[in-house]
Amino acid sequence: VYYDCNANKLNITNADSLFPLYYHRQLTVKGIMPDSINGVAINIAEVPKWHFMFKYTPMLFNKKELPLYILLESDSEQVDLKYPSDVFRFTENRIEFIDMKSNKVREAKSRLFGDMLAKNGFTYPLKDIAGNQSINKNYDNGYLLLDNAGKMFHLKQIKGRPYVKKIDIPEGLTVKDFVVTEFKSMRVLGFVFDTDNKIWVLHAADYTFHSLDVDSYDCSKHNLQILGTILNWTVSIRDNNSTTIYAFTNDGYKLLKKHTIEQEERLVDKIGRFILPIKLKFSSTADNEIYPRFEITTN
Repeated sequence: VYYDCNANKLNITNADSLFPLYYHRQLTVKGIMPDSINGVAINIAEVPKWHFMFKYTPMLFNKKELPLYILLESDSEQVDLKYPSDVFRFTENRIEFIDMKSNKVREAKSRLFGDMLAKNGFTYPLKDIAGNQSINKNYDNGYLLLDNAGKMFHLKQIKGRPYVKKIDIPEGLTVKDFVVTEFKSMRVLGFVFDTDNKIWVLHAADYTFHSLDVDSYDCSKHNLQILGTILNWTVSIRDNNSTTIYAFTNDGYKLLKKHTIEQEERLVDKIGRFILPIKLKFSSTADNEIYPRFEITTN
């Protein structure tokens, strides 16, 4: 059942037609895919290129990671990406590549990448790192690094050699967390979340930051989902009380619409809170430890 923003029930026989850019393949097979939307001509061959779904939860912010990372080849001549024979890590004063069979440090490669980081002004120790270590993707964007001085860098491997680029962070932006993306369009390098609860889109071609005009997004507490199409982005931010949905243009990220859905508590939950006002939990998305904790539910 679908409703519009005024809570009017939409009496439709084919819900897919409400989301033509999302269900474009099904609509194309049926022969009912529109050739234009709101007066904008749609090139069906370009639609899949701009489609993506991105999710970020507080668990990703709070989880603990094993500080060993895989650096893929970003300019591989092969269609399929392949895992390397080594991993890398950051110590207090350098980057080290370790052969996985012998468990020995590859000194030459470590110095090669270390010298490139030093040349670009990287300050040890590493403060934070983000990347996608899976080979199940179209290409590799490497890693985003945050050094001890709060400077951001882009690190990847091209033809076996290091690529390092210092990224100029906008004045006043204090990074809280960040992620690397590998969308088909190749326009976006990643998302950056700051301490002022803002979302920034980092472009790959020129390393420019673009802000999404959301009211507030705390990556340590809120759930985020972004659905992108050739025309627009739909950004959903959910907390315990409500979900706020924003629509932005794909070109320029102009805010088109905002809608908030309040979370309605079920009657059984209301009764349960008073019958059993204390809840025992062993884990939480708000931290990365497992231990018994009590939660008062009557508030």
